[in-house]
Amino acid sequence: MNEIFCNLLEKDLVIEINTSSLRKGHEQTMPGRELLEIYRSNGGKYATIGSDAHAAEDVGADYATAKELLKEAGLQEVIYRRRMKINEIQK
Repeated sequence: MNEIFCNLLEKDLVIEINTSSLRKGHEQTMPGRELLEIYRSNGGKYATIGSDAHAAEDVGADYATAKELLKEAGLQEVIYRRRMKINEIQK
């Protein structure tokens, strides 16, 4: 995982915390806390949050859970539009 995260960071890419697994009965987001901590230990600073919604009622599902996970992992949320970073969300 260290090598994968280092490659992402070298390319200035950001990971996404995807909450769809929570809707499907799993206990963690994808990635979960352990992987986010590894990402952070390799120099990761930012992450996006996604709900992988395929229905209107799932848009933004479990956003608060992912936001808290970001905080616990010491990461900053960012939003991208058309693959361009447009905003760092203030804490």
